[in-house]
Amino acid sequence: MVEQLLQMRWGGLVEAVAVLEEVKGLSQMLADFSSVSLVGSQLALDLVQLGGQLSLLLLE
Repeated sequence: MVEQLLQMRWGGLVEAVAVLEEVKGLSQMLADFSSVSLVGSQLALDLVQLGGQLSLLLLE
């Protein structure tokens, strides 16, 4: 009976906390993904710059 009363009283709060934890996890995952994307973009720019320098070196 006590469990039922607690569930009725705090059940919504427990569910809300669970949803907030899921959102927190999702936002962390998105932050990690954006960091990986940023590193990938920087690597692509570095490769383009390296390719340009190599082509100038070959033209000399």
